Amino acid sequence: MVTRAFGGKAGLELAVSERLAQVLEVAVISAFTEHDQPFSALIEVWRSHPRVAHLLVRAGLNDLPVQPLVDSVSLGHRLVGHIEELRGGNPKRPAQRSRVAAYLTLCGLFGLYTFDEFLTWATRLDGMPVADRDRVSALALQSVAALAADSSIDRAGTAVKALNSLNCAISDVLGA
Repeated sequence: MVTRAFGGKAGLELAVSERLAQVLEVAVISAFTEHDQPFSALIEVWRSHPRVAHLLVRAGLNDLPVQPLVDSVSLGHRLVGHIEELRGGNPKRPAQRSRVAAYLTLCGLFGLYTFDEFLTWATRLDGMPVADRDRVSALALQSVAALAADSSIDRAGTAVKALNSLNCAISDVLGA
């Protein structure tokens, strides 16, 4: 039946990948156009559609072809655009810096999803509600993006501001 409908296992995997990529693309567009906190929106999508995240992880592990997914999902492109917006088009920071910042932010986002259970256990945060962990994680990712986008020359001061902001966000979530 699979052979007749999809031409074999590879055809089935391609069809499923295309369908999940469409779900992801709609979520990515929504996250970056309709939400003030795109990382929160992305984490929420991944929690509610784990197969979409599995698709990205499989592509990242070279278990699925990467190029068709990259061509059909604008996550990297939209994240670079988000960071460019944070930069305000500052000519002191080349566009490559935004791409590197997007790369690092995506590493954090994928790592969060891929290693969530292990990291939760390893850091003994299993008693913390998932929604709170997700909120702090989204704020941390936003801080990384903002830090990379900052155009000030005082890197130490910028890092301290970003860490203070993140510390305040963690305190808000924990109520402490």
